[in-house]
Amino acid sequence: MCSGQFAGAIRLSRAGAPFSAADLELSAVLAQQLSAVLSAHQLIKRLREAEARLQGERDYLRRRLMPRPALANMLGASPALSEVKRQIQAAAPARTTVLIEGETGTGKELCARAIHEISPRRSAAFAAVNCASLARGVLESELFGHVKGAFTGAHREREGLFAVADGGTLFLDEVGEMPLDLQPKLLRAIEEGEVWPVGANRPRRVDVRLVAATNRDLEAEVRAGRFRRDLWYRLNVFLLRLPPLRERREDIPALARHFLEEAATEQGRPHPGLSEPAAEALRAWGWPGNVRELKNEMERASLMAPPGVPVEPCHLSPHLTVASESVAASEETLEAAMARLEGEVLKQALRRHGFNRTHCARALGISRQALIAKIARFHIREE
Repeated sequence: MCSGQFAGAIRLSRAGAPFSAADLELSAVLAQQLSAVLSAHQLIKRLREAEARLQGERDYLRRRLMPRPALANMLGASPALSEVKRQIQAAAPARTTVLIEGETGTGKELCARAIHEISPRRSAAFAAVNCASLARGVLESELFGHVKGAFTGAHREREGLFAVADGGTLFLDEVGEMPLDLQPKLLRAIEEGEVWPVGANRPRRVDVRLVAATNRDLEAEVRAGRFRRDLWYRLNVFLLRLPPLRERREDIPALARHFLEEAATEQGRPHPGLSEPAAEALRAWGWPGNVRELKNEMERASLMAPPGVPVEPCHLSPHLTVASESVAASEETLEAAMARLEGEVLKQALRRHGFNRTHCARALGISRQALIAKIARFHIREE
């Protein structure tokens, strides 16, 4: 019997004397051993079939969720973006830890995926977590896993993302927000290649390529005592800076048309296109929310423009039209005009957040220290 099913029979024959009781007992032991071997063989076969099926499902979902490679989704031909792509291709083949710096909405996770997809680890998992979105205890369990009974509610063992990404890549977004008392555990995982699940009595070996990202000035956080210097050194091996959208304005029309096409397809509407005056209005705006803000704006514009009609300035958000008209009517230099617009964006953001500098800095994707410096530069007073 094999797993409760008939697996086969053993035929024994012997010339001369009949089988003894010891012979029968030996035959029974042999049958049990053969049954166990057959059972294990069938189990291995089913596991291999399940693995092949899951790999097929994974590949299918990857194609559905990310129909194009991440590097191809980094649209634009500006010198700034071309340099980013060059650095991605340089960093990808190695196991080196990469630190991505960039404002909120610049596409840091897309950059991390691009590194993974062209690396030797591309066939393994890419796991991602936002360190700012989870409480300390939850983040520890999410990263390192936990054993059953490690804390209230831990009814079963759980693998952390380090284990999920074993052989692949782990992306830690907003790593500057990681609690200070959890940072030594991350440092050990990087240096020793082993993680301690919560409640475990022994570590687990992992082989993970780490990519971290931040919108903070980590060096300033180190000086302020909010981030470990040794961890910063371990993360800051290959620094990759993503430029904000205002530093690659020549890419804005191409990005806008791409997002318009995406939105129109999702909404089931004819692609409206983008007029040149609308493109100029988009180029004139400072885009504090970067690519994410532009995508949201194009989704709105796709709804505002009548079917089959190109997007005009009147279909854009009012603040974009005002910014465009202000720049067009001014005889200022471009640098002076953009500085004035930046000051207006800061004032509006501060008002929205009740002049709470911490919340305002987080919404703008800059550090609190940078916001304070800008407030002083533009002589903004609390209302």
